[in-house]
Amino acid sequence: METVAMESADFLTSKLTNYTELPAEPRKRVRDFANGGGNTWTAADLATPQWKIMFRQLVERRVGALNTPKHEQLKNLFNHFFDVPDIEIFWAPDTKADIDEFVSLRGEVAHRGAESRYIHFHQLERLEASVAAWVRLTDRALSDHLRTFVTPPRRPWLRVA
Repeated sequence: METVAMESADFLTSKLTNYTELPAEPRKRVRDFANGGGNTWTAADLATPQWKIMFRQLVERRVGALNTPKHEQLKNLFNHFFDVPDIEIFWAPDTKADIDEFVSLRGEVAHRGAESRYIHFHQLERLEASVAAWVRLTDRALSDHLRTFVTPPRRPWLRVA
């Protein structure tokens, strides 16, 4: 998810010329970042191509802070920066639970190692298939979604078959 978020940011900044062309939520994030005092940016930078660097920095910071990319964190990431109200709309029913379960298991193994609970192989196979499907669905739908923000409508990448 981190990679597709950065690719999405790159696509938008390469195709849009002014930050006002961003959808409302990401535009607000960039404006707030420029007006906030914790960085070197100013509101005047929004009228220049520097907004693209600001936008990328914002997405990169959020992606870098994703320690446990469960549904809720992904929902906020894609809503704040790509105007997707809930990333779950791209997924098959019950995918959210599988993703959260997969992230929890991964975290448990990564942090507790040999002390983590035993994970059955069939559970890993099921979750692997679910995550692979989830990645394809997200990739396809995000490609369709992002193309609506540029003129002429152009997909940022080829859709995964």
